[in-house]
Amino acid sequence: MSLPNLAEVSALQIRLGETLTGDDLARAEAALSDVSALARVEAEQEWATAPAGVPAAVVVVVLSAARRAYENPEGFIYETMGPMSASRASATVTNGIFTPSELKILHKARPRVGVWTLSTTRGDSDYETGFVNDTRPGSDPIAYYASGDPGFAEADHYQGS
Repeated sequence: MSLPNLAEVSALQIRLGETLTGDDLARAEAALSDVSALARVEAEQEWATAPAGVPAAVVVVVLSAARRAYENPEGFIYETMGPMSASRASATVTNGIFTPSELKILHKARPRVGVWTLSTTRGDSDYETGFVNDTRPGSDPIAYYASGDPGFAEADHYQGS
């Protein structure tokens, strides 16, 4: 199954400042397709409903990389043709498809995994549970009364953490 591009070709055309047709349009779509596939790998996300649901920063990264791939597919820094020469800023030519700052953005889009603590209180410090002592040796108090129950005021109360 082929996943949709993470950005629209129309958005790439706006950044290029021209309307593409024929082979140029096909090349732009191929650049978007390639960059979208690589962005999915870096971000460890599928985004099957793309471009809907794709973070805006990821779309910007995809469009920037696709523009570089479209405008400079060989990754040249310096070109010479007869008496004419042109050079590109080395920051616009990368070893891979994404710049280091773009990789950071894509990595921030990765799903959050791991173990964490989720607080289940609002930090209330009042004593909303009344405890009764268990008289068996080594036993902990038993939560027995809720706030407002008869006997709550006479029960033992322990401050929560």
